[in-house]
Amino acid sequence: MLRGAQVAKIDKVDKFLATRFGPRVAQRIEHAHVIDEGRPIETIWDAVTGATAYARSIPWTSERVEMETLAGDMLELVHV
Repeated sequence: MLRGAQVAKIDKVDKFLATRFGPRVAQRIEHAHVIDEGRPIETIWDAVTGATAYARSIPWTSERVEMETLAGDMLELVHV
């Protein structure tokens, strides 16, 4: 599943993330990924990485865990 997520390209990353997290959070996720990885989101794995990077900026544990759970749920989109 992880290998599949690493190669599963995303068309229209902004729409992909906005559908799952809303447009404002989607921008923050994209920004967090660029800060951590030095490049834009291209794959589902990148989206998960960006969402978990953004989650680290959330000060409340329950909200952080919720964001990390939603990020992990994106792995279910990978066809194995």
